[in-house]
Amino acid sequence: MNEIETIFTQALIKSFIEKGVKSVSSLFETQMKKVNIIAKKKLENDDYRYFRDNYDLEISENEVLKHLKSNYEAAQTWSNEVNFSTAISSKKLNNIFVDIDLHLSPIKTRFDSEELTRTINSKNLIKDFTKNKIVYGGAGAGKTTLIKKIFKEVTQKNNDFSFPVVIRFRELNYENENYKKHGLFKILVDLIGINIAFPERFIEDFSSEYDYILKNTVINFFNDCEVLLIADGFDEIPDNSIKKRIERDFNSLALELKGSRFILTSRSNDFQLLLPNTNVYEICSLNDQQIKLLIGKWISSKKKSKELYDKIKSSPYYDTTMRPLTLSHLCAIYERKQTIPPKPRYIYDFVLNLLLEAWDQQRSIVRQSDYADFYIEKKKEFLGHLSFWLSFQLGKNVFDGDDIRKCYKKIHRSHNLPTSQAKKVVIELENHTGIFIQTGFNSFQFSHKSLQEFLTAKYLSALPRIPDIEVLNKLPNETAIMVCLSSNPNYYFQEFNQYFKHYNEQFWHVFFNRLIDEKPDFTENPGVLIFFINNMWENENSIFQKIFLVLLAQTNLKVSIKQFFEIYDLNGTYADYTSFIFKDLKIPIMERNYYPAKLHIDSETYKILKNYT
Repeated sequence: MNEIETIFTQALIKSFIEKGVKSVSSLFETQMKKVNIIAKKKLENDDYRYFRDNYDLEISENEVLKHLKSNYEAAQTWSNEVNFSTAISSKKLNNIFVDIDLHLSPIKTRFDSEELTRTINSKNLIKDFTKNKIVYGGAGAGKTTLIKKIFKEVTQKNNDFSFPVVIRFRELNYENENYKKHGLFKILVDLIGINIAFPERFIEDFSSEYDYILKNTVINFFNDCEVLLIADGFDEIPDNSIKKRIERDFNSLALELKGSRFILTSRSNDFQLLLPNTNVYEICSLNDQQIKLLIGKWISSKKKSKELYDKIKSSPYYDTTMRPLTLSHLCAIYERKQTIPPKPRYIYDFVLNLLLEAWDQQRSIVRQSDYADFYIEKKKEFLGHLSFWLSFQLGKNVFDGDDIRKCYKKIHRSHNLPTSQAKKVVIELENHTGIFIQTGFNSFQFSHKSLQEFLTAKYLSALPRIPDIEVLNKLPNETAIMVCLSSNPNYYFQEFNQYFKHYNEQFWHVFFNRLIDEKPDFTENPGVLIFFINNMWENENSIFQKIFLVLLAQTNLKVSIKQFFEIYDLNGTYADYTSFIFKDLKIPIMERNYYPAKLHIDSETYKILKNYT
């Protein structure tokens, strides 16, 4: 006899179910008498007889057991594994699960983003079920993985529940008109295996009576059977009207459940009702130790696991790996290829696509927008434009409602969005993408600073000309990413050559260090080489030489050396430097991209350049 058969043939479980079936039968008998009296008054004789003959309850212990066993079996299969499109194969949940931390209240209820909230570790979440639980989390925060672990804990350890009942909202058939009209309780009645035969043509006339019997059938059965209802992915319900209906139904459950409880997962701004008798949590970002642990569970070799951790830790996209989804995908890629994409911009793009589209596509989830034509590419464009305004005009990483409204007012027309719906648009972006999130009562921010920088850089790189110096000076990190996104990064250095004195020292320090992290792909154009050679000689600041040597060693900058020697002639060799002159000085300086007539290279650097030719 397998585990499922064992559970559902236990005398205690059968006794609970028998009690639940009897309770529902008694409820229906009482309610049927009341409804028949109402129907007799409302309907003509023939209609009443038809109604009376076709209004009935079909319930049996065997049928309920069969449905509950089927639900349990499906949930057991679902909870055993975690699947990622980038992985070689699915992973056993127990092999890769890492206990995470949860805030004891949603972060959006904080006074501001600096306010500290108390936390609880996930292994303690199931120890106390005196109240219902809602677990919030952004896209890829690990809600479903956590709820799978909770299901396994409930089935494998002694607890207050006779058995779990699992709803996975993404898998329900929302074409079912009864689910649209009658919500959660109709879904649960079908799941339990109770058939309330209510004449279809009269449901509209007796909708309140029908809803009453659905609701009380579920509540009576649950209270008698002492079950844990596990409901995963409220945010994955595709229809907003059904969402609102089911949200209200959870409020009824919270008020009326006695021996049973529920645990529900949702993205933060999707489920909005404050329910009685319900504790609310929000999943924290992974901490450094949890990131190490998760990598170690994916990559069995300690040496390789450390190598991957070190690569991620030293990268500019480290903040994106604080989400289990992103980190797991990077681990899966590393497991398959023994490396991860070498350029950070590939990771930014991968994460952005994952959050905006790919993760939902892999799970066949469709999220309907309230705005026409606000599809994925438009959302990317809007997020890029918004991130630019917030970064440049406000210079902030955390914004309040007024900040967002100011920026939205400037850009909404460019994206065909309504004038006065800034907050609604932002909430949709949070619910659908998890890229822009509410972090306090009146504070918002991008989920990862590196994504805000990348989106800003994407916006800047798509402009028809190089942005103004004022913009670049204020956004050195974004400028470095923008240069790397370009098909011709060298072109920007021609601009830097021409307007060098307009950039401040702080800009160069931040820009250069981020440029090294971002690993640009240079062309054969010698503009970058000339920029560094000229400024190593003209400026006492050693950063130019240091960065130049690093770029030579770590990027393909060396491809431009040959062309440099083709346009400059040796003009003289001295004790500690070599002089070069532009070959054709008849070419006006504008036409030669503002390349200097003369350049001086110190002997050590000249030797390095010659070694590359």
